[in-house]
Amino acid sequence: MNRFHYAMHVVLGHEGGVVNDPDDRGGLTNAGVTTKTYNAYRRRLWLPLRPVTDIEPHEVEAIYHEYWHDAHCDRLPDGLDLVVFDMAINSGPSVAIKTLQKILGVDVDGIFGPQTNAAIREEILVGGLAELIEQYIAARADFYHALVAKDRAQKKFIGGWVARLGHLRVVVAWQGGAQ
Repeated sequence: MNRFHYAMHVVLGHEGGVVNDPDDRGGLTNAGVTTKTYNAYRRRLWLPLRPVTDIEPHEVEAIYHEYWHDAHCDRLPDGLDLVVFDMAINSGPSVAIKTLQKILGVDVDGIFGPQTNAAIREEILVGGLAELIEQYIAARADFYHALVAKDRAQKKFIGGWVARLGHLRVVVAWQGGAQ
């Protein structure tokens, strides 16, 4: 199993099936894919629109692969690729990259370029991969708490978000990506 398929398997475990909570900013979703994302995907392929509840497994995989690519996860070391990808699916690739850039202390523009790439290598040399992954997970927790501070309706999701981060810590440690 390659890294993308491994990460997709882990993230699908977090995303579950159909969700249509009125307080969820993503609206109606299935397997972590929002209606908006699904419609855009089908439009790009000149396919007729249909409900996200009818999304097929190969379409989920194709959309997830786009997010993997857009977040540059294939350029990240094992472990970091997973936590960045998970955030890309949960909050969007740009937010995932911006979160990484914030903790690296580089320009926060959501664009994964040479500066971000060099900063990752430097951070791993100085503090180690495990520390960088932990900083990223902590930054995600801060991100979720900031969402709740801005919109109290999001409070009902914080327990699931925190559990998701805890699970990622275990998975990354288990798979050896944080050594």
